[in-house]
Amino acid sequence: MLVDTKFDLDEVWRIFKPLLSPIATPESLELPPLRELIELCDSHGYFIKERCTIKNDIVHAHLRLQLNDVLLVGDGYDRNRKTAKGKAASHLLKELENRGIRYSRGDSKRKQDPDHVVDSSSLDLTNAHTCEPKNHKKQKKVENESPTGSSGVPSLVGSPKEGLPVIESINMKKGGPRTTLFELCKKGEWTRPTFQTTETKSRTPIIFGEGSERRESFISFISKITLNIPFYGIIECAGDPRPDKKSSFDSAALAMLYELKELGRLIIVDAQ
Repeated sequence: MLVDTKFDLDEVWRIFKPLLSPIATPESLELPPLRELIELCDSHGYFIKERCTIKNDIVHAHLRLQLNDVLLVGDGYDRNRKTAKGKAASHLLKELENRGIRYSRGDSKRKQDPDHVVDSSSLDLTNAHTCEPKNHKKQKKVENESPTGSSGVPSLVGSPKEGLPVIESINMKKGGPRTTLFELCKKGEWTRPTFQTTETKSRTPIIFGEGSERRESFISFISKITLNIPFYGIIECAGDPRPDKKSSFDSAALAMLYELKELGRLIIVDAQ
């Protein structure tokens, strides 16, 4: 065909395109229900809990999805575990669609990074040389605080039945505080926290840390973290200035962990 058209690729494509249509693209490709649910929840910071039981050769898949104001439950039954989970996922997708939450491939690509960040920059022309470490307790904002919420459902953390979550220690290596906080959110079925970062530039070097940890930089980053606890409210904290974004995320996550401790929502063993 290529030779007959005298190597005209456009003409070859014109002939073959009707034979290949419709052509699948990442945007038009239909995902299995469970995969679609996972990508949708990842893009919005929701965590899914699943449990599968078998009775009389029938698999019962039970999926739980905690939103900020309601707990959604999906059930599926089949002889095959994968199919049962797919049926349960389909039920949750319909519930989410009824609430205006739909799957978008663009959202999935935009939020692949677990640290959802909003950046803002400002130029600081002051002659600051040092950044003194602050106390763990940061500015906070708690809204609509209620042990039960409007629906009467008790908070998942701090209720007499569930008890307070306990953290033996916080990993202070890079990424450790974030990992600890994300695991806490997953266990408590809270929406993953978001970060808002402000970049500050200086004409003179800024000193971070002491001793072997001492670093100099002309840029500092301060991150504010926002956590929405279902049936409790919104908590906001700000971290300390750090020379890079990831470290500022860790500082904000550490501040949030200690703030949760101050609010009686968490027990940190090594802080006692």
